[in-house]
Amino acid sequence: ATLTFVGEQTVGQVRQILELLENLAETAHASRGLHSGQIRIAALRSLATHWLPPMMAQFNQQFPNIHLKITKYFDYTEVQTALHNHSADIGLMDVYNTDGLRVVEIGVDDYVSLLPINAEKVTNAGQSNHNQSLPQSCWQYLNQYPLIMPATSDCGYDALRTYVDGLQHKPQIGYEINEDSTIVSMVAQGMGAAILPYLAALPIPDTVQVQRLAPPLTRRLAAVILDDQLHSPSIFAFLEMVQSFKLKRFSQEKHL
Repeated sequence: ATLTFVGEQTVGQVRQILELLENLAETAHASRGLHSGQIRIAALRSLATHWLPPMMAQFNQQFPNIHLKITKYFDYTEVQTALHNHSADIGLMDVYNTDGLRVVEIGVDDYVSLLPINAEKVTNAGQSNHNQSLPQSCWQYLNQYPLIMPATSDCGYDALRTYVDGLQHKPQIGYEINEDSTIVSMVAQGMGAAILPYLAALPIPDTVQVQRLAPPLTRRLAAVILDDQLHSPSIFAFLEMVQSFKLKRFSQEKHL
């Protein structure tokens, strides 16, 4: 067989096309392995800020050619939406509805009560004691402080709202704020008290008292992926590393 005149003019371009197709196949194959690729992570602010960075550093050391793209979201519903519309591969969130998700536990984050530094704790006898520990049923003694609550639009705090509604002595809700750091700053200014997950409250200024919540309230934190999807080895490598970065309970921190 011999090339026609047109064949001789186009054979060079055909060879370039075949070479590009071969390179494309090699790139696609590599992205399914552990030598290159990208993992898109949708995360709550508290996890993205205070838990994820040291794990990212170790992951990048072990897999330097895998790019991690982190996007912060408002609550778990937004994280799940990012997974379902395929704008994220892994979600880092508090665990509520896990239908259709594969869950890898990160740990338990305890809610804490936050008080102004000069708060007076009232004993069962009704006497004020400054700078002493709160009673076990602390909230019935804090009616002098308006409660600063997360905004109702934040679905991640539905359990907190149920908790407050169930208290025997309900505190007066003075503010509803949709940003955790703003709530902590308001407590630091003496504008009220608050209940937040410990990880969400960080960083906590020295002008805020941190007390264990009684009765206790916790939230489960996890890394999640869609259960009915094919995932690359790099995603499973990330989830495996999650296992070695379990969240420390707040009681191990300096504030308590």
